[in-house]
Amino acid sequence: MFELYGIEAEDFTAAYEAWKNGVHPDDLERMDFEVQDAIAGDKEFHTQFRVIWPGGQIRHLEAHAIVTRELDGTPKSMIGVNWDITDRRKSEEKLKAYNEELARNNQALLEANEYIEENRIMLQTIINATPDLVWLKDVNGVYLNCNKRFEDFFGYSQKEIIGKTDYDFLDKELADFFTQHDQMAMKANHPSVNEEEITFANDGHSEILETIKTPLINKDNKVIGVLGVGRDITERKKNENKLKESEEKFRNLYEKSPFGIIVCKMLKNEQNEYCDFLHIDLNESVKHHTGFELNQIKGKKASEMMDPVTCKKFVNLYGSVINTGKTINYEEYFEIYDRTLEITAFLLYEDLFILNFIDISKRKEVENDLIFAKEKAEESDRLKSSFLANMSHEIRTPMNGILGFTSLLENPKLSSETREYYINIIQKSGKRMLDTVNDLINISKIETGQEVLHLEKVVPCKLVNDICEFFRPLAEDKGLKFIFEQEDPLYNVVDLDVVKFNAIVRNLIKNAIKFTIKGSITVSAKRLDDKISFSVKDTGPGIKKERQDAVFDRFVQEDISGNNAYDGAGLGLSIVKSYVDMMGGTIRLESEVGEGSCFHVLIPVGESNKISKVDDVIENKHENLKLSKVLIAEDDDISFQLLSIGLKPYVDVLMRACDGREAVEMAKENSDLELILMDVKMPVLNGLDATKEIRKFNKKVLIISQTAYALSSDKKKSYAAGCNAFVTKPIELVKLLEVISSLKTT
Repeated sequence: MFELYGIEAEDFTAAYEAWKNGVHPDDLERMDFEVQDAIAGDKEFHTQFRVIWPGGQIRHLEAHAIVTRELDGTPKSMIGVNWDITDRRKSEEKLKAYNEELARNNQALLEANEYIEENRIMLQTIINATPDLVWLKDVNGVYLNCNKRFEDFFGYSQKEIIGKTDYDFLDKELADFFTQHDQMAMKANHPSVNEEEITFANDGHSEILETIKTPLINKDNKVIGVLGVGRDITERKKNENKLKESEEKFRNLYEKSPFGIIVCKMLKNEQNEYCDFLHIDLNESVKHHTGFELNQIKGKKASEMMDPVTCKKFVNLYGSVINTGKTINYEEYFEIYDRTLEITAFLLYEDLFILNFIDISKRKEVENDLIFAKEKAEESDRLKSSFLANMSHEIRTPMNGILGFTSLLENPKLSSETREYYINIIQKSGKRMLDTVNDLINISKIETGQEVLHLEKVVPCKLVNDICEFFRPLAEDKGLKFIFEQEDPLYNVVDLDVVKFNAIVRNLIKNAIKFTIKGSITVSAKRLDDKISFSVKDTGPGIKKERQDAVFDRFVQEDISGNNAYDGAGLGLSIVKSYVDMMGGTIRLESEVGEGSCFHVLIPVGESNKISKVDDVIENKHENLKLSKVLIAEDDDISFQLLSIGLKPYVDVLMRACDGREAVEMAKENSDLELILMDVKMPVLNGLDATKEIRKFNKKVLIISQTAYALSSDKKKSYAAGCNAFVTKPIELVKLLEVISSLKTT
């Protein structure tokens, strides 16, 4: 017994307190309770406990005892058996630990199986939910798994598919196709991609699949099967085909677009700043709109085609298009193309942008022409207002003098000197009004193209000299010095339109006198080879440079505002310019404000012959004029009186007809008539019809038509009716006598 408690025999005592000293402290309370309980009750004592040996070793004991009692039941002693169960307890504890570990492992396995099942279900759910076809085969092509979409393809359930091959469901040709691609993927040991068009068994519809077959590898790096995923790309293929068609259409539009299109790429420097751009592609229309060959632009940088300043300008402009994504539209003249282009620039993507443009050079020309025309129209409108004001002034002013001084002449008490003075004013006023009317008629004839050249053999110096002598007194009356310079060659006889030449010289001199307040007027004339050169220089106010071209326009004076009180309709220089152009000449103006102006005229002429004296050509042709009988056909009394008074010194018998019919009858009655002055516009029968009637019975009589009409068409009508000459009203007696003398001598 003492061995069970690890003590020597001599140290063992059966006392209860000695026993308690050997029990393990953790078991002592329990053991004491169980002992007391056994003593108090009538039952056996049976338990297990630990003891601590004196050396500290712990041993497990099992005890079985009974309580002995006196006759009266009083506890007497406890008799029992102890035995060492330490080894058994260790085995039990090991077994318990093993069972606990086994239970834990079983629980972990159960949980793992549950997790695996959950994941399998989840994975299967995911596979079934995916719109792609998913399947799994072993190396022999036997199906191990598939999803719902794959079931739809085969028309069988997963259970019916697993464990079978393609040959169980498909025709041999298609099964061979699938098997071949399975083997290719497993042999290559990496995924393979191909497109397959399949027909679904469940409803018969077809789809184009992009199939990815991936070999399955085990831990030993051995291929154990193949995973297949088939994605429906039917819509994608349709979209790709549409995109391809769209690209073809775009390319077709791009190539055949009437607009020039250039695809450009912005370039950056080391500081990551835009510094240039490259022309990477362009269509055929670029050549039409730029005039450049395509290879002169494609592949070229902007810096290779433009100066640095221009290049930087466009780099900044197109850089803003890329940075903001905003489309811009602008017009630009490109010196390298010598054209104006309308350009739309827009972002393509990233650093690419497109220039869409069209050549608008002609349109800009038209626009500029329209702007110019608008400005001219506005200018013409201003000129019209100024012209109307001038016309009112130019007609009313001399008319005021004519009517006013005519009424003053009615005073019988006027002296002869005063009367002569008034008559002189009336004549000047009439001449001024006549000049205005003549200018209007001349410009009208020029505008309608009815003005033609009528060449005569004349001596230019005589013409210029006569005009200068006419204007000299006018200049001197204003206190101006009048100078005429000429050279001998001007004494040659040339073919020249006298009327137009005189009008040119007269208008230039008249303007010079009108606009010059003080100083001088210098007229120079000379011969330059086959041309006549003359100039009119004044010391007047001069003409501003911006107005110098305009002075040759109709109704224009240097000051169109009307602030300067210069008379005239503003037609003189326009007529001069038109006549010079008609004669094939040139006119040039030199002028400085405050210095004066000089008009240079150069007119080509044809030389007829040379003479020694001017008087041999220019003579008084009507000095010895004498007419026996003259008929004046004129319905206007004043006009008749003017003609009768002027012709009276040269005519023996002077008669009058008041209408065309009377003129015909008088011509029949007077076959010895030498001359008929026929007014064109008369009552009963007009002058031209009367002339035609007279020519039926008298071919010899001289007939001169007289009319207020001054167009070339009227002159032609007169000659066509049978007239020998044509004069316009108001009639200048000297000119009329010259015409009559000329007819008499021929």
